[in-house]
Amino acid sequence: MQDQSNAAKQRRAAAFHEAGHAVVAGHWGYDVYQNHVGQDGLGEVRFTHPPTEYDSPEGRFRLLTVDVAGSLAEEMAGFIPSAWEGLLEGHNLARAGLDAGQTPSEILDEYERGDAAEAGILLRELDATEAERELRGAHDAARTILSERWDDVEAMVQAGGR
Repeated sequence: MQDQSNAAKQRRAAAFHEAGHAVVAGHWGYDVYQNHVGQDGLGEVRFTHPPTEYDSPEGRFRLLTVDVAGSLAEEMAGFIPSAWEGLLEGHNLARAGLDAGQTPSEILDEYERGDAAEAGILLRELDATEAERELRGAHDAARTILSERWDDVEAMVQAGGR
């Protein structure tokens, strides 16, 4: 029974995580076309955005807020104590991987908290102080968006992430 309880808790945490990504992506006008959490507790959100988002600081910031929103939604729902430490760790690991010659795809495949690693990849051209400032700004912006749209997050979780 304990395993079933833990599995249900993991699925619920994943549902909040993926709903966080989906709500913030939708806030920016991105087309969210899939939000799914499987019985194994693994989830995925798929969305499209203009390919030019990577070309401007504003576009990268919007993508960064989507990246950080998953862990932040878990935190806001009470499943993890702080999303911030994981984000900093992911950024540092991604930066180290890039410095060592890994490709972004290799880093994302290797690091289980892909959102944080992706955030690090988005920030790769910034020094550590600038990157942390940008990450903090995205974290704060995502928190504001999620707070304002928390009913949407909960509705998505209730609907099973569809």
